Amino acid sequence: MSDINPVISQLVRGTTHCVQCGLCLPHCPTYAFYQDENESPRGRLLLMRLLATTTLDQPRARQHLSRCLHCSACESACPAGVKYRYLLDQTLFLQEQHRPTVTASLAWRVGAGLLTKPQWLRWAGWSLRFYQRAKLPILMRRSGLQKILKLSSIEQGLPQIPAIQHWAGHYPAVTEYRGQVLLFLGCVAQIFDQQTLRDAIFLLGQAGFAVTVPKQQNCCGALHFHHGDQSTGCRVAKQNIRAFTDHESAPILTTSSGCTAMLLDYGQQLSTTASQAFSARITDISDFLAREGKFTAQRFISTALKVAVHDPCTLRNVVGRACTPYQLLAGLPGVELVAIDHNAVCCGAAGIQHLTHPQLATGLRQPKLAAIDRIKPDVVVTSNIGCALHLAAGLRSAAAPIPLLHPISVLRSRL
Repeated sequence: MSDINPVISQLVRGTTHCVQCGLCLPHCPTYAFYQDENESPRGRLLLMRLLATTTLDQPRARQHLSRCLHCSACESACPAGVKYRYLLDQTLFLQEQHRPTVTASLAWRVGAGLLTKPQWLRWAGWSLRFYQRAKLPILMRRSGLQKILKLSSIEQGLPQIPAIQHWAGHYPAVTEYRGQVLLFLGCVAQIFDQQTLRDAIFLLGQAGFAVTVPKQQNCCGALHFHHGDQSTGCRVAKQNIRAFTDHESAPILTTSSGCTAMLLDYGQQLSTTASQAFSARITDISDFLAREGKFTAQRFISTALKVAVHDPCTLRNVVGRACTPYQLLAGLPGVELVAIDHNAVCCGAAGIQHLTHPQLATGLRQPKLAAIDRIKPDVVVTSNIGCALHLAAGLRSAAAPIPLLHPISVLRSRL
């Protein structure tokens, strides 16, 4: 109880900063989708305060809170500076204290557990790869098991799993040495986005940077913090801080904006000197290469390439560096950059929201797919692994053979 009382006090103080002006409403994708005040930031802040201070019907209120996409568009629009994202995390933590363990979703517990155990995650990746290569999805569909087990939406969202790569602890600079950087791998990226990680190491080496990959690093903890599991979130955060302490002067580079946002939040979530120092070292890979790459235009091929650019919410609203993919690619000869319409609106991926709330996720994704179709690009880029998987699944379902890459992979392909 002693851990809960300060949380209640913080929630009461934090939620009262909302002046109910409603300026957040036009920016909230769930409010636009449901047209329900309870699905707006203003409505959810009231629910947070009531949950902290009354006996409000918790399951129904939690349902409204669970649909929040954590896109932080409301924070960017809020004149009162309400820390909505942090207050929501605290509320979900408070609710977890009142829920019996047995009522928690088994799928969530298994999935969340996998993310924090790298070897288990690798085994899961190997299993998925075997499942796909053995043509088991076809057997599941024909037997009806796919429908019975409700696996259709999950299978449709999965790309083909490549061979699982082992990462060396150190990659030397290829050109004249300019410094050392540390690379944060993330969890699911090691299964689904290995190409981006390889491209990051290659480009950094070409730019003269030696890359160290700390072995003891873990999942960033974003999904855990955003689902009220602060215990696990804090545990992996502390593990990551320890894993990167051997090279305290080197920048820590990330390839997924969702991880970037979470790692930047360690300072606030843990409120320690070590966590704040760690967060101060975090830099998005596109941001770093745009500033430090020093690649000359003569090194790149100049064939025409139209690139549709998707802005992840975390990069725009939390990291505050939505400009960096454009800055990274703008100087490439032959490359035309086109921002996707309504880039300020969430695509619906939102961590695992595309799995837990597929109707909402699909509804928010559809305008993005329509915008991409109007652009008719050669390639689509996004800086977040969750957005990439969600949008790529939509492109596959629409039979649109357009590759979806990280911005640095486009840079790599032009060398």
